[in-house]
Amino acid sequence: GVIEQAWEFVLWLKAPEANFAKIETLVKDLHPYDVPAITGMICSHASADFAAWIDENTDT
Repeated sequence: GVIEQAWEFVLWLKAPEANFAKIETLVKDLHPYDVPAITGMICSHASADFAAWIDENTDT
């Protein structure tokens, strides 16, 4: 392979785990890389206010 240099940006999304597959598909469709770095983290602790905000502002 060839070593390349390019600007990269981190996109941090907060969504229910149930939406991961939809987000992954969308990023793959829109991203110019053949293999974009798509990872997920399970949140084991969140404030009640933040957890409620996620629930109220996302569709699953």
